[in-house]
Amino acid sequence: MYLKLGSRKTIVVSSPDIARQVLQKHDQVLSSRTIPAAAAAYDHFKKSVAWLPVANQWRNLRKICKEQMFSSHRLDASQSLRQEKLKKLCNYVHDCCINDQVVDIGGAAFITSLNLVSATLFSVDFAQFNSNSSQETKELVRGLMEVGGVPNLADFFPVLKFIDPQGILHKSKSHISKVFVIFDDLINQRLELRSESLDHSMRNDLLEAILNYSQTNESELTLDILKHLLLVSKTSL
Repeated sequence: MYLKLGSRKTIVVSSPDIARQVLQKHDQVLSSRTIPAAAAAYDHFKKSVAWLPVANQWRNLRKICKEQMFSSHRLDASQSLRQEKLKKLCNYVHDCCINDQVVDIGGAAFITSLNLVSATLFSVDFAQFNSNSSQETKELVRGLMEVGGVPNLADFFPVLKFIDPQGILHKSKSHISKVFVIFDDLINQRLELRSESLDHSMRNDLLEAILNYSQTNESELTLDILKHLLLVSKTSL
């Protein structure tokens, strides 16, 4: 089936025979994804495993994700962390019931998910229940997810990318810059701890695992690419 979405030509594969050709015989040729305009912020599409074409850099980042993020060992190791965050959520709901307070189920679930991801990445909680100080972080993450999912006219009419009629690229740059400031602080703090003492307390999080991997494997993983990798992890875990 042929569709034209704006000026984008799109083929819908609905035949089993054609699907076999696309997914098995010509999978590498057709594996690249259409890059949305929002991914152009800070050249994210050039450094992210989500948007890179199949090449050496993509394979290296994919290997890191497979071994350090989605391995059965890593998932098993984070089981207690998931239980801890769920227990905090239950305790919060219980306290609200005792105090006759309204429970914002959506907000509570969002904070729990956000803290689970941030603890998995950095061993810290980015938000707290009933805390105004964490509202900015929640809004930042929510805004980042929104600009990545909202329909963008510039994606259907590429000539509009330079105009950015909906301001999505501008918002994407703003959100990513703020996230990178947070990442820079956390990464620098961890690097300082590692440099001050060789036997510093090892943390069982993704940042520690990636830093260890980059040292032992003499990887070409720069801090800039690391931040883009963590950005993908934060929005996908």
